[in-house]
Amino acid sequence: MAVGSKIRRDDEDDENDEDDEDDNKSGHSDEDVSDSELSDGQSETTDKVQDASTLQNQVIVLSPALSQLLELLFKLCITFCTEDFADGYPSSTHLVYFSGILSINPDGRGFRTAKLYTPFLSALIYNQRLLFLEYALPLRAYEHIGIPRRPRHRQFERLDTVRHRYMLTKSMTPLTEMLSLRDYGRVIARTDTPSFFLHWSDDLQTVSYGDSFTITMDTFRQLSEHFIGHAEELCEQLMLGLQVDVHLERVKDDLVNAKDGFSFISHPHNKLSHAYAQLLKQACTPYSGLFDESHGTWKATAVARYQKTAERLLEFLAGCFHTTSGQTGRSSELFSLTYQNSAFGERGLYIHNGSVMTLTRHHKAKRSTN
Repeated sequence: MAVGSKIRRDDEDDENDEDDEDDNKSGHSDEDVSDSELSDGQSETTDKVQDASTLQNQVIVLSPALSQLLELLFKLCITFCTEDFADGYPSSTHLVYFSGILSINPDGRGFRTAKLYTPFLSALIYNQRLLFLEYALPLRAYEHIGIPRRPRHRQFERLDTVRHRYMLTKSMTPLTEMLSLRDYGRVIARTDTPSFFLHWSDDLQTVSYGDSFTITMDTFRQLSEHFIGHAEELCEQLMLGLQVDVHLERVKDDLVNAKDGFSFISHPHNKLSHAYAQLLKQACTPYSGLFDESHGTWKATAVARYQKTAERLLEFLAGCFHTTSGQTGRSSELFSLTYQNSAFGERGLYIHNGSVMTLTRHHKAKRSTN
């Protein structure tokens, strides 16, 4: 039988009947608004939204042969994950034995260090957790291997049953063995030799990475100038020629104000609450090249290019933070900072004595458990 696939709507007949009843109760239909009443840009946007909604309601239905093959493959994976130890030896299971093979160097002349080996264990652990989650609470039934779809109620009880049987420390399964081995590897990794070694010159003006890389402090200072210069250029481009008279040393901020929606922008002294309207007005002028006055719509290509410029500005700002200030967070943490308080927490950008201050908050897990 040829392996093929087709796409069909994942809607049941009763759901269609309910939708028809809702449409009749609403007193109007989609036909009330014709395409002629919409502008070209609005009509195109509406079509894209409808296409995206249609794709979300569609599901790929595999041919019976391919569906059976995938279910058998899933059963094989679950068999490996739930395999018991023979005579109490973890290496008797296929997954643990395979994890031991991953510890061998590619050249076959030795074993990987703990620092290089533990990422392989983490990947195996992560995939086993996903498999156990699908095994406990499958979204759809696996008809060929006899696994029903998850119940609508009391799903936690089903998940807890699988967790107690296969995922806890007392379980003699490959997952628990790999968790224990990874924890031990993390301890051993602390005694491994460093991945790289930097050394300073006697005058403390040059730092070297082995014999392949050397940088002086004067050159490093030029790096910060490079980031600052490019950030200023990109900022001018994003301002679209708008000149503003804002001096950072005059900006006031209330560091202890945790009110929802407050920031240094909304501080009454700064008078910046409606400054964004000036930039929006500037974006609508022919000078910006973003707005098509003849059709009353934004130019998609120009807007996308503007967004790319904004992303580049963030990258150079991250370089400024890392080279001009003290120890700071990772770029992923900096990009997640907000400039105003919200219902989810306080902001991460503050102004103090003419300087920008960042504050990152995170809670690391004390331990990894199942």
